[in-house]
Amino acid sequence: MTNNAILTASAQAIFDKLDTNNPVNALTMILGFYKILSDEQEASNAPAPTYTILPAHLFSHWLTLGSDFGGSHLRDAIHAFSRMNPEQHAYNALFAPLVQGLLRQLGKTSQAESTIAQKVLWQVSKNKVSVA
Repeated sequence: MTNNAILTASAQAIFDKLDTNNPVNALTMILGFYKILSDEQEASNAPAPTYTILPAHLFSHWLTLGSDFGGSHLRDAIHAFSRMNPEQHAYNALFAPLVQGLLRQLGKTSQAESTIAQKVLWQVSKNKVSVA
């Protein structure tokens, strides 16, 4: 099984288990998968063979933003990913809840949403995440 096939199967498995009624858990699962894609691209110092993430949307870049990181960064990244990688149906289906209101469930204000998104980002960054 190729790495792309493993990632696609993993995206589908995560999507199947995604519970948008628990937005923090859903965001953690989605960001964990996004981190895998981002780390894979960074490890090769080039776009991955089957997808591209812009440098400003790499997980490691988000970490450098500290308290300036927020929900708008996630939405911008997902929109850019979908535009640049339309053939990645499983990935885009997994990311879709972020732009379909999941982030708004995190808080009543943009600041509350960003605070929770920051906490989830740091939590995911400290955990080893893999699909293999």
